[in-house]
Formats: sequence, structure tokens, C-alpha cells
Amino acid sequence: MKPARVTPVAFGAAALLVHLGAMVQAADAPEMPSPPAGWEAPPAPAAKISPKKPAKPLAPACCKYDQLCCSRQTEIDNATPFLKKHAVDVRVSELSEAVLKEAPEDKPGIEGVPALKLMDADGHPYPWAPGPHGAIVALPPGRFGEIKWRSEWSEHYFADERYRGMGAGAMHEVAAGLRDGGKSALFGPLEFTSIDKGQGDRVVYDFVQGKLDGSPTPSATRWVHAEAAPVAAGVVYAFRTKNGDEEVVVFLLPEVFLGFESKDAKSEGGFFPSRFSSAVPYTFYKLPVGPGRSNLATFRLEDFQVNRWFERPKGSAKWPSAVGMEISVSQTSAEGEPRVRILFDRPVH
Repeated sequence: MKPARVTPVAFGAAALLVHLGAMVQAADAPEMPSPPAGWEAPPAPAAKISPKKPAKPLAPACCKYDQLCCSRQTEIDNATPFLKKHAVDVRVSELSEAVLKEAPEDKPGIEGVPALKLMDADGHPYPWAPGPHGAIVALPPGRFGEIKWRSEWSEHYFADERYRGMGAGAMHEVAAGLRDGGKSALFGPLEFTSIDKGQGDRVVYDFVQGKLDGSPTPSATRWVHAEAAPVAAGVVYAFRTKNGDEEVVVFLLPEVFLGFESKDAKSEGGFFPSRFSSAVPYTFYKLPVGPGRSNLATFRLEDFQVNRWFERPKGSAKWPSAVGMEISVSQTSAEGEPRVRILFDRPVH
């Protein structure tokens, strides 16, 4: 069956009917009210851009425009620069071993123990004639140290007067009128650590326990003496010691900002970032070694800490503002002796 043919006349009539229907519908719809006069919002004035102060760019549309979140995300997205690390390897057998001497508690006295430095409140050194004035200040014999005398607390010591405010030894007041040169005031339990420059490029470490008995030379019951060798950058020194049957490598450094330490690693001194911390003269890291064992410690060493340590070798480059460091000891079952590694996060010379 053929479809019906639509003629031009029929098409025109249909269009007319549609147009008339739309007119009727528009007539029935309510008329929209006119807006009140002045409703138009005035156009915003154009921003004046000074050639000297360009317009501040909009913050990126991240973190729902939270500025702090955006800045942190930007730092995370930035590429991390590659740092060329610098490593120093040392054989444990090349390190000198500490010497331990002990005496019975009831018969203290070890020959050769280093004597204290003593002065009174006016800065006059021992001996005093006729006696000390005001107080006696006891100082370790070395350039850096720590001392505990007739007290439960240790006091730091810096020989350099520029840093004396961070540690000036142990002080006790004395009665006026002593006529024995102050000997009667030199008594009580004593313990001190001393670090000083030794022969050549070595550093001398002494740890003494005992008491004072009328003399600057302690009546000691325990004395540990070591000559630490320089092992890295003219800053890190090390020696060997024993803890029972266990061998331990001791690293001696200036004050550092402490970081991570493995389970068996031990540290003394160092600066723990806290409002309750104070500056210290030195840092010890004690890392046990042995077949199948490994230990490490990480820390940060800044230029001001290096500058108040022992002088570095002539020709050494200026220490960077901050250097991240790692010290480690390890010995695999296939190695005949332990190995020491000092790692810097950038070349240091």
C-alpha cells in the first residue's frame, strides 16, 4: 500500500494550526512582572595592575583551595635532588684499644691517673695561699669533658671561654679562713670524662671514677684510657674497647643532633631537639661488633658544632651548614673481621 502524499496545501494548513495553538497558550499564561528599576548590578571596576607590583597569582585549585595543604602538596610533588654521598671505610683492627685499670673499692688509688684542674671563685689556680676564696671549681683536665663531684648530677665543661657558659665544671662553696691551702675542702666522690688533644692527630680520652682525698689527683678505682684515631673528615674519632667478652667500637664526635640508633647501639651526650635539652661538649656512639652482627646510628652534624670541636686538618674545606651522617659496623659470616663505615650525605673534605 502506498503512503499518502502530503501536498503543499495540507502542510501549510497544519503549520498554521500549530501557530494558532501556540498563540492561544501564550495568551492564557500569566504575564511575568517587570524587574524593579536599578536592579542591574554595577560592573566591577577593572583591577589596577602596577608594573612594579604584578598581580598575585591565584592559588592552585588543590585541597579545596587550602593554602597550607597546597604548599605541602607542592613540596611533595617537587623532584627530590640526588645527593652524591661520600663513604669512608675503616678496619676495626686498625683502631687502638682502650686500656682499663681498676683498684679495689677499699683500697683506691691507680698510678698515673690524670689530675683535675682546680681554681677558686676568683679564678686563682690551685694551690692557694693561704686558702681558696669563696668556692672551689673542679674542672676535667682536657679541652672537653664532664664532671660529677659530691653531687648526683654531672656538669659539662668547655675549656674555650667562648663556650664556658654552656659548661664550666663543678663548683662547691668553701668556708672562709681555711689555712691549709684548701686541702681539707678536696674530698668526696668523683667521676669525670676528659677529652683532649694527644700526640700527632690523635685525641686522648680518659674516664675516671673514685674520690678526692686532699689532692687534685683522684684516688681512683676505675680508669679507662684511650687514644682515639681520626677516621673521617677530621671530625670523627674512634677506638676499640671491651664490654665483658663483647668487642665495642666507640665513635667520638662533637655534639650532634641525635637520630636513629639500632637496638644494640648506645649513645652518650648528643643533642636531642627539645626545649629541655642543653648543649653538650661531645657525643659517644658505642656499637658492638662480632660475627654475624651489625649496628648503626644516624645523626646530623651542623657547622657550629664542628667549629667548636678540635681543629680540622689544614686545607679542609668549610663544613656545610648541615650534614646528615651514618656510622655502622658489620661482619658477615664470610668476613674475617668487622668493618666500619662512615657515610656522609654529601662529599666532605
